[in-house]
Amino acid sequence: MLLKSTVAEDAHGSRLRVGWGIGASAHDFVEFGRRFGIAMRTGYGSTEANVPCFLPRDSDKPQSCGRPVPGFDVKIANEQGETLPTGETGEILIRSSEPRAIMMGYDGDPVATVAVWQDLWLHSGDAGCMDEAGNLYFKGRVKDSIRVRGENISAFEVEQAMGQVDGVLEVAAIAVPSELGGDDLKIVVVARSDAKLTPLDLIRHAQRYLPRYSIPRYIEFVSSLPKTPTNKVQKHVLRSTPFTDATWDRNVVRDRENAR
Repeated sequence: MLLKSTVAEDAHGSRLRVGWGIGASAHDFVEFGRRFGIAMRTGYGSTEANVPCFLPRDSDKPQSCGRPVPGFDVKIANEQGETLPTGETGEILIRSSEPRAIMMGYDGDPVATVAVWQDLWLHSGDAGCMDEAGNLYFKGRVKDSIRVRGENISAFEVEQAMGQVDGVLEVAAIAVPSELGGDDLKIVVVARSDAKLTPLDLIRHAQRYLPRYSIPRYIEFVSSLPKTPTNKVQKHVLRSTPFTDATWDRNVVRDRENAR
């Protein structure tokens, strides 16, 4: 959001040299450094798990979250907790050899504690994969995967790609009901006030940077996204009203063009 709402002159006089951020794309980090002269660092972590992965300064994998730091073990596992081969996407599991480096449990909620701690590994609920060098790649939330006609779509990857469109401030990708059964993909977009974006602009971008099955069927522009007090998008609120009068349907447009 800072990249889309600021220019280089806004950093004039700043002595900031290094920044920390999680969730932005590698493209955003490179652009932030080019524009403001600030070296960006990233990693992977959570309130429960601390920061078990960090991207080293000299890493040549800026699209990754880096490697596990000393004292932490990180692995990618399937639903049975079995370690998956390199490159396969599964749930990110964490443990530590250091005392009190990871939370012991949720206060007053033993059921949630048992659910998240299994086989002495903290189950993050996050999806990811690792390369041969041990770099971790975040793929979004396990439960935030959208299945459309047999294909699993990462909402996180769709949001990352569509967020690169000039004039887009925020994007949320959600599953909405399909008339054929199952789900279809919808993106809810907050555009900059001076942007002149159309749904077709977004579709053309998606066709360039996303697999065909990840191209959204529905697009809706909104003034803001519903969020929690900690600034996380409340997707359940968006899913509760999947379609409105402002929802644009790519299939309807395509049918009209074919009819001509």
